Amino acid sequence: MARPPLTVLRALALSFAALLVAALPACVGEDVDQDYQSQSAQLTLAIQPPPGVSVQLVLSGPDHFTRTLDSADAGTDADGGIVLTGLVPGSYSLEIPAVVVPTSLVDTVWADDAQEGTFTLAAGDQLEKVIDYSVRPGSGSLWLTQFGDASALGSWPVAALMAGENPAAPVQLLSSYSTLAGFALDSTGALWLLANDAQTSTFASFAAAQAVAGQSQPTPGVLQAGGRLDAFCLDASGGIFAASQVEQRLYHWSAATVASGNLLTPDVSLQGAAGALDAPIGLAFDATGSLWVVSAGTANTSGSVARFEPRQLAASGYYLPTVQLAVDSPGALAFDAQGDLWIVSSGSSLLEYTASQLGGADAAEPALTLSLDADESANSIAFDAIGDLWVSLQHASDSSSALVMFTPGQLAKTAQPAPFEALRTQPGRGGTSLLIVDPTPAALPLAGAPQ
Repeated sequence: MARPPLTVLRALALSFAALLVAALPACVGEDVDQDYQSQSAQLTLAIQPPPGVSVQLVLSGPDHFTRTLDSADAGTDADGGIVLTGLVPGSYSLEIPAVVVPTSLVDTVWADDAQEGTFTLAAGDQLEKVIDYSVRPGSGSLWLTQFGDASALGSWPVAALMAGENPAAPVQLLSSYSTLAGFALDSTGALWLLANDAQTSTFASFAAAQAVAGQSQPTPGVLQAGGRLDAFCLDASGGIFAASQVEQRLYHWSAATVASGNLLTPDVSLQGAAGALDAPIGLAFDATGSLWVVSAGTANTSGSVARFEPRQLAASGYYLPTVQLAVDSPGALAFDAQGDLWIVSSGSSLLEYTASQLGGADAAEPALTLSLDADESANSIAFDAIGDLWVSLQHASDSSSALVMFTPGQLAKTAQPAPFEALRTQPGRGGTSLLIVDPTPAALPLAGAPQ
């Protein structure tokens, strides 16, 4: 019999081998792969950097694991993310740097808002994290009294502060008053100061055109207010509300009275019941036009934050506040765009009361307590137009001061977030620093902060 051709023998051998492989348990290779996957973890990073910019993130993990990840690298998933497989279970940290993008007018700063830098991967996890960079506004600015010298005011662009360069203020104003009790911006952009000298108070105003770089000593408009005042804020029509600790009263001068230049006699004088005006030290308006008053209290009364509604502000009288919150050693206060009230308590705690809580007449526990370091004491707080909370701090250990910022994402969490530090002074350069932000949250007026 003739032998089959060699090609036929090879084909038969291959067919037999295929049948043999097919007869083996199909799960042998799958078991090995599944076992490997069950003991390791997978991480997918969907990075969305600023347009036309690549960013580098540093991932650190167990057993000295470190890897630099570039958003420009081609991803392996449909969204262009970076997929990391075979990761050892354990704690990982992700460094997400901010990015400064120069433009023709003002630099913009992009940063990931709400992502946590530390997370844990367990065996078998397939975690996906979205790194979404959003722009920080470069047009806004912060007005701040110079640390250690309350007579010097500076304005810093938000973009410069977010760049973390600790820059000098490009706009500076030097006032002749050494004891500033507060300051605020009106609707025209003019800057108003409240200064105290012994038992006499003075309002000084700098027009917006005077607050430009290179003009450090413009001549302000001056209004004498008579007795000593301890806090003030501007209403929506251009009038002034001010508080006196000694008199335990609120005073109001209408826009017409302010324009006349004579503040010796207020248009409205208010007294508050239930200790609502015992040593008032701070004022702020909410979006409805209600006035909130911070009272430090006396030897016989505790501190509180009280609300007086617009109808109670129209005429002189003795009024019971419609809402009164008992707060331990209250300080600065500010409203965010959602109508939530934030108050400094005992120097190192920030209390949040939601708008729904403030709708009732009974005192409520805060919805959130944000604790600062034990060494830190908050002097002033303010929200910017996109919901960042800026806090002026003083450190007790070395008498230094700082300006820090919490993002909206950080404020939405119940954990204690680490703020971004924008400015910090040298040791020994502490001192009370007042703070306002331009622009403020939508629908909220600019308000002075308590000293």
